[in-house]
Amino acid sequence: MTQEEIRKKGFEKYPGIISIDEAGFPVDEQEALRNAYMRGLEDAQLKTKITGWVARDECGELAFFTGKPYRDTSIAGDGLWRVDDLLQYIMLDPSLYSEITWKSEPKEITLYLD
Repeated sequence: MTQEEIRKKGFEKYPGIISIDEAGFPVDEQEALRNAYMRGLEDAQLKTKITGWVARDECGELAFFTGKPYRDTSIAGDGLWRVDDLLQYIMLDPSLYSEITWKSEPKEITLYLD
């Protein structure tokens, strides 16, 4: 039996599995991602890429914005980073990106989600 036939039988035996090893056994998702990474491949079904900006409010809160934010100091109290559409951001763990402060400009980053 050829290697391709072994893999085909493995996929038939284990429906829904994303990868089958050379012996015809299923490979878990984490191992499949690791193998894809090691081969220099990016599997579009396993990773979602989002590019945006990270900024820190004056009070220390950190957020990821899908649109480039602007500094807003018009409200009494702490200054905020804003975007025109309020649905274009998510709050992040404030311990991340310690190099980003209220005084620094937003940093453009790319997030890879599994």
